[in-house]
Formats: sequence, structure tokens, C-alpha cells
Amino acid sequence: MNNKKKILFRADANYGIGSGDLISLINLSEYFAPEYECFFIAKKYPSAVNIFSVRGMKDNAVLIDPKIEFTDEITFIDNFIEEKKIGIIVLEITERKLNEYDRLESTVKRISIDFYGYPLRESSIVLNWMPNAEDLYDFSSFPQTQFFLGPEYVILSKAFLDVPRGEIERKYVLVAMGGNDERNLTMKVVRLLMQIGVPDIKVIIGPGYKWKQELISILPAKIEVKENVIDMLSEYLSAKVVISTGGLISSEVVFTNTPLVVIATYPHQIARCKFFQSIGVARYIGYIDFDERALADSVLNYSDIFSGRNILKPKILEFIKAVKEIV
Repeated sequence: MNNKKKILFRADANYGIGSGDLISLINLSEYFAPEYECFFIAKKYPSAVNIFSVRGMKDNAVLIDPKIEFTDEITFIDNFIEEKKIGIIVLEITERKLNEYDRLESTVKRISIDFYGYPLRESSIVLNWMPNAEDLYDFSSFPQTQFFLGPEYVILSKAFLDVPRGEIERKYVLVAMGGNDERNLTMKVVRLLMQIGVPDIKVIIGPGYKWKQELISILPAKIEVKENVIDMLSEYLSAKVVISTGGLISSEVVFTNTPLVVIATYPHQIARCKFFQSIGVARYIGYIDFDERALADSVLNYSDIFSGRNILKPKILEFIKAVKEIV
């Protein structure tokens, strides 16, 4: 008989929103296994299918039709919760206001991973790792809710909690523009790096990147391209500089004490990028149309620009403890 506690995670990964929502909930699930049985519901977009497949998670992942009506999705989730006897549902949805899921009828404990100030009304816990998170909520409207707010609460994989702090051999400039990179910033950044003569470049592309063959065709053989990398920590720790977007990757990088050059690709990322720059852990070079001179300067002079940086301390374990206490 299976007496494990059960958690349901609901997030998506697609070309429009990227992969960070789903990846962060997969990261989160690491803290509950094997004590808890973890389930995922995601829409059947190619990026999500790829993510689950690469990680061998097909058995616990339920994929629903991307065109499903919202009312039907709500019914599906309610039925799934009842069938599997779920104790907690964790939602990280950015395609619609998160509080639209207040329509769920189940009395299951609800946890909101929220970035816009619209958590589920009856959330037991709200987590928001934006730097301006405290400005988004009327706390009097959520008297029974615990809040975990600020960049220190980013959902990092367990491996990031024990990052080596000694001398590490830094080998290359790493370009990692997220799971989908729908604007193909990877191509633009790599072309610039080659133009300014950066000798050692490594490129990581995600499950939704559409220009793989075109990218490979312009690269010399010595530039390595890796796809769907699970162990990103090792890649960050081997990099002299990481160039990324302002999504989950940027938060991961700053916790490794690796110099970061960051480009915002969605409006909500701008505040995060500016915050990282303000505390000395990154250089923010623009929103989509980035400053090419700033990028070149950051890469060529990284040892001067990033010396003596501050290091944020992860607090995700405080959140995990609170989640385990509500069941």
C-alpha cells in the first residue's frame, strides 16, 4: 500500500513563456522525493515533452491538450486530485493570472509560485523571488498565508546549495539563453563573440530552440553546442563568464559566483536584472535589443568588472520546511 504524501505540480513550457516555470517546479520536486510522490500536469507542448523525456519523468507526468478549454482543465485537475489523493498542489503559471485557478473546487492545500501579484486567494504559501515582490501584495487580504519573498528564495536545484567556493578552473565564455530563445539571441550573441575574437566559447540550447542547424552551420568545429543539459551547475562553474537572459538561468548563475552578463527578454525580468546589477553580481546590458559594446566590454574585461562581487545566500530550504509543515 502506498502511504506516501502526494504533491501535484502544475506548470507549462512552451515557445511563448520559455521553460523556466516547469524547470523550477522540477527543481522543487527534488526536495520532496522519495518521501513524497510527485506528479506533474503540463500542456503537451514540444518543450514540455522534451523536458520530461530527457529527465525520465514520463511515468509521473500527465500531458494535456494545449488547446483545452480552461473550464475543462479545471475539471481535469480536480478529478486528478481526487483520484490520486493529492495533498498539495503547487502552481506556477505565467500565461494567465494565477488566481484564475481559484475555480478549483478541491480543498487541497494550495501553493502559489507567483510573479505578478495574483496568487490563489486561499494559498497556504506564496513564493515570489522577484526583487520587488513585497510591493505586489496587500498582505491584509491574505491573513492565513505565509509569504516567502525576494531573490534569495529562487527555486534552485539541490546541487546549488553546496556550490564549491574555492579556486575553480574557468575555461570558456558560456552562452545559455534559456529553453526556447524565441528571438534567437543565441545566434546574435555568438556572432558578436566570434567577431571580437573570443577564443573559447560554449553554447547551450534548450528544448524549444528552433535554429540549431543554422547555428551549427556558422560555428567553427571548436565551439561546442550542447542541448538539453541537466547538470547546468557544472557548466556555470567551468565558465569565465555566462551570458544569459533574465529568467531562471540568471538566478542560478549568481548563486555560483560566476560573472553574469544578462539580457532581459520579458518585461518582468527587467527588475530582476537591474537588481542583480545593483548588488554587483551581474551586468545588465538591455531589454531584447542589448548594448553590443557593453557585452563585448563585459566579456573582454570580466576579471576587472566582476572582481569582489557580493554573493546571495539561498533560502529555499525555509520554504521547503514550511511546505512540509502544512500537510
